[in-house]
Amino acid sequence: MEDFPVKTKTDLILENAQDGIIGLLKKWPDMKSKLRIGYNQPLPPKMRRTMWKLYLKNEEVLKRYAEILANNPRVAISPLDLDISCKCEQLLMSEPTFAHLNGSVGAFYAMKAVLSYHHSLKKTRASLPPSDFLLVVPFVHLMAEHISRKEPAPGHIVTLLVEEYFTLIESLPAYVNGAADNHYAELKEFLRATAKLLFEICPELGKEMGKIFVPSDGYVSMDVFICYRLCQHGRIHLLQVMSAWTCSSVTDDVSMDVFICYRLCYVSIDVVLFIWDQYFILSDNVDLRKDLLPAYMAVFFKLLHHRLKDCDSMRKHFFANLQPEGGRVAVPALDHTQAHLLPWEHWGGEEIPPFTTSDDRRRVREDRVAEKQRELEEEKEEIERRKREEERERREEEDRLTQQMKEEKMLTEKERQHLEGLLDEEKRKREKSEQVAASEIEKLQREIEILKRYQTRSPTLLLQSTQSLYRSRHLETHPVPVPERSESPGHEREAIIAFVDRVSRSFHKIAYGDGKDRAELNQQTRVKQREYAEDVKMAEREVFGRELKANEFDELPESEKRAVADRIMKLGEERRQRELDAAGN
Repeated sequence: MEDFPVKTKTDLILENAQDGIIGLLKKWPDMKSKLRIGYNQPLPPKMRRTMWKLYLKNEEVLKRYAEILANNPRVAISPLDLDISCKCEQLLMSEPTFAHLNGSVGAFYAMKAVLSYHHSLKKTRASLPPSDFLLVVPFVHLMAEHISRKEPAPGHIVTLLVEEYFTLIESLPAYVNGAADNHYAELKEFLRATAKLLFEICPELGKEMGKIFVPSDGYVSMDVFICYRLCQHGRIHLLQVMSAWTCSSVTDDVSMDVFICYRLCYVSIDVVLFIWDQYFILSDNVDLRKDLLPAYMAVFFKLLHHRLKDCDSMRKHFFANLQPEGGRVAVPALDHTQAHLLPWEHWGGEEIPPFTTSDDRRRVREDRVAEKQRELEEEKEEIERRKREEERERREEEDRLTQQMKEEKMLTEKERQHLEGLLDEEKRKREKSEQVAASEIEKLQREIEILKRYQTRSPTLLLQSTQSLYRSRHLETHPVPVPERSESPGHEREAIIAFVDRVSRSFHKIAYGDGKDRAELNQQTRVKQREYAEDVKMAEREVFGRELKANEFDELPESEKRAVADRIMKLGEERRQRELDAAGN
């Protein structure tokens, strides 16, 4: 297809399917378990990035890294940052497998930032092992499309690399992650499984490796000895070796068996990414992942079958060729013909202290004093910073409380003034209503008196009485009309009905108001009704401990009903009295 850059329908379908899968995984990350159907299948780079991001997600690592960058970014830089930078640059320049990353400023700074932060958390003066440098390369390779070759990697890319790298380190088994001495039983079980698979898939290779490594007396069992030789003192790290296979040079941190792997062949970066894909896909199945690691180790030795067959002269040429080229140790090698130990057995021991001069010791002492002084200064600055921060927070809290008190006081004063205004307005309205009602009542009383005397007096006397009444009521502005004498009993009855109707309307107007006053009176009446209902409910809760249901009060005995009603009314009056007292204050 390289000669024809136009995509076929199959390619377009696969590309759209890939985009759809990635979209579903981003929307529902919990569906990542469905990726198990892709086990033992190579994944496209775009889908691989999404899958790794889902399986290596770690909120705790992100939170810790973000807090360090926010508070003191210098903490994320290792004291050996220069040494780490040199090793990263040397690794990218020397390994042909990483040729596509050579000269990339973004890849270099991304590797250096991750490893420097990793070393700063270890809080040790020792340098990082070469395997730690190799483990970060697949992550950088996978993000190479998003990293500029001329500028440092952006912050979000570095954060993603830190999250994935630290999650991988934490998820590795103990015997793989450099703690084989403390988990020898697990390591031994892993090596036994590897040897068993090796004998099953290639018995000849197992026998030939036994001939190469087993001592002349042959007192060690074949499978145990091969397991032991597969990992000298627990220093082979399987996933690290998977990454280390991408290199073609020898490091001081691997045993002789890994050295054989280094010198005979190395696998491509695509093979490493494929192995890591399978390891991540089986992250939710511990048993399958446990069987996966020995299987890949056995397959690797199977692929090296023909080359390992040529390693029958190791004892003969070891001291002359192999040790000077690959060992480069500072201690004399033991002759294997004089002991049961092989020449590289002592590599698992501690390093011999290097020779130092007085100037070296003085510089180390000065560096130690300077480091201690720097730590004291940083601690003092941190204490001062915390004090300033606490003082600032205290002042802000005081200002906030003062402002809150002022606002509450102003709000209380406004409410008090508003309530006083409402009370004064209510008093004025009530006085006005009382005056109007008194005037209407007095007027109606006079009309009633006039009607009472209407039947017994003559028109002349009634007119005189009316005129004298008019003169006596000097405050009245309009005279009271004198009804005419009815000509018939029917007419008299109609006059009385009209008068009673006017009286009824007058009383209705006095009681319920008119126009705007009536609407306001109705509103206040509804408010009072709601308040009365609330008072009754609260009184029921105080008396019975709950609100009564419908018709429950009517079912009570008459004596108890009267006592409960009196108590409820008393509690309601007390509550209204408290509200009036509070409003008056």
